[in-house]
Amino acid sequence: MAFEEAANLDEIEIGGTLLVELAEPVCLVRLGERDVRAVHDTCTHQQQPLHEGTVDGDTLVCAAHAATFDLSTGDSVGVPEDAAGPLYACKVEDDAVLVDVDALLNEAGPR
Repeated sequence: MAFEEAANLDEIEIGGTLLVELAEPVCLVRLGERDVRAVHDTCTHQQQPLHEGTVDGDTLVCAAHAATFDLSTGDSVGVPEDAAGPLYACKVEDDAVLVDVDALLNEAGPR
């Protein structure tokens, strides 16, 4: 597959999340003006939706049990320690947020 348009940049507030349905459910997280990250929307701790969580610096905290994931690596940080979540290739062109769900940026386990 290739990059596909997932959202418009103005749909996501800085420090906010947005659920988009591509070939996989994807949680978009906007960290800065043109800095958007794309992670699989399912928490590896207890399969809760990550888009309902909160952004804390460059981490995403699951709303259900506070599992925390580094948005640069997908790695679980803190307690509870869990498997890494899939982190997808994501870029912003003009105001379009593009995601390639076939291009994993980490070595996350099965989703």
